[in-house]
Amino acid sequence: MEPVNKVIQDLSIKSLDSTFNKLSNAYKSMTEKGSNTSLVQKRLNAVCGFCI
Repeated sequence: MEPVNKVIQDLSIKSLDSTFNKLSNAYKSMTEKGSNTSLVQKRLNAVCGFCI
């Protein structure tokens, strides 16, 4: 496996962090409204399996 450039690593981490934050906010909002959160939960598990 080839080493990954530091800039690419940083951009990838920022992207994952942004995705996680958006999904977390969506989950919180949907939970407060009483909406079905199964799709958001599945996506959160795909991004961060131990978060929920």
